[in-house]
Amino acid sequence: MQNKKSKKDELDRIFSPRSVAVVGASENIKRSGYRFLKSFITIGFKGSLYAINPSTDKVFHCPAYPRITDVPGNVDHVVVCVPSIHIPSIIQDCVDKSVNSVVVFSSEFSETGTEEGRLLEEELVKIARKSHLRIIGPNCMGIYCPSSGLSFRLDMPKRSGTVAMISQSGGMAISSLLSATERNIFFSKVISYGNEADLGAPELLEYLSVDDNTSIIMVYIEGTKNGRELFSALKKACSRKPVIVLKGGISNAGARAVESHTGALSGIANIWASAVNQSGGSQVYNLEEFIDTALAFNSLKRPKGRRLGIITVSGGIGVNLSDLAIAMNFEVPLFSKEIEGQFAEIITAPGTGVQNPLDMAATYFIQNKFRSVFNIIDQDKSLDLIMMHISMEYVSRFTEINPKLEDDLINAVTGCYQRIEHPFFVVIPYTIDDDIRKNFIDKLLEHNIPIFPTIERALNAIDHCIRYYQRIDSMQCL
Repeated sequence: MQNKKSKKDELDRIFSPRSVAVVGASENIKRSGYRFLKSFITIGFKGSLYAINPSTDKVFHCPAYPRITDVPGNVDHVVVCVPSIHIPSIIQDCVDKSVNSVVVFSSEFSETGTEEGRLLEEELVKIARKSHLRIIGPNCMGIYCPSSGLSFRLDMPKRSGTVAMISQSGGMAISSLLSATERNIFFSKVISYGNEADLGAPELLEYLSVDDNTSIIMVYIEGTKNGRELFSALKKACSRKPVIVLKGGISNAGARAVESHTGALSGIANIWASAVNQSGGSQVYNLEEFIDTALAFNSLKRPKGRRLGIITVSGGIGVNLSDLAIAMNFEVPLFSKEIEGQFAEIITAPGTGVQNPLDMAATYFIQNKFRSVFNIIDQDKSLDLIMMHISMEYVSRFTEINPKLEDDLINAVTGCYQRIEHPFFVVIPYTIDDDIRKNFIDKLLEHNIPIFPTIERALNAIDHCIRYYQRIDSMQCL
């Protein structure tokens, strides 16, 4: 027990340093050292920031020193972005300075596939083993932890959330993080760990599984040198919280790319899929599904089943949505006679339909009806989920008649969402008026409403949630 606690404490220190040094820091915008140091400044790192650069005594407002060992105070965390040939001596300086952790951004190590690169990477680890120093990388972006003021790009949000991500790829870490932010998903921690020379996916998964600030874990992985440890850690993590896994290199071409990207062994796709499934993880297959599934876990109340209630503006759209839901193994049950009767009393315009799917037609744009509609549908015990489909082409048309309609509709939906007991989500398809759509969605996202562009993407993500919770329930019954 003491060993587990000390391991958690060790990684806690990595994510909450009191001082950071950037080796290769520069005011030259073309240099990676510019980006890293400027990122810490921009996100608001509260501790001491040092630049390691022998050519100056200051970078931005940060004091600069020729070497890490020249810094007069303690240095907890170091980011290295200089050519690989210089890094062994820098790691030795970090050991001498009692540094806790080092992010090696630089590449040209084992991912090159050369003996020289492999030996150079092994040398870094051998030096680090002389102390408690941990290495993240090489060939990685490092750590984003907004609560501690750690970042690796200037455009990372300062707001913290409860989703964490570990990514073997720096690019996937950046794309996933920024795409998720647009969907109102915010992160506790994101770690791009690259070649996994020292600190890798198994330790990070185990740590995040007991991290009180993390409720959902996203994993982008290309391969591993520690398969047994990885799947043991994955199984432990999945028993505590949802873990979403996007595996890179499941095709022959992808596997070849993995070898040259991070030097990892990709493995056989069906073995990976089986191992992830047996561990209890949710395996996804592209970036959109990665983010969609995180959104469902993050924003949707826990669904008890697959019985779906649909609210729409068009009968034809409702028919198509029903067909798609059934094809994806969901149900669209009839409303009870009592619920149908209540709808019939308030939805009386021509062209409406008061069965499931609920076709509101023109009544859709009479906002004072919404509260009653949501109150009624929320009473239906035959439903597990409620979906509202919003067609922006109708919203745009009616806004020309009533300029207040868009805001009225947003207020009506958000007000109803806050009161409804059922898990509730919105589908807003892409449209030719995408600027109008984005503005509309941004206002809904302020209220944490889960929004998807298609019913297929929504239900696919929700399917992952249902399967995960079924596994957890079955485990608790054993």
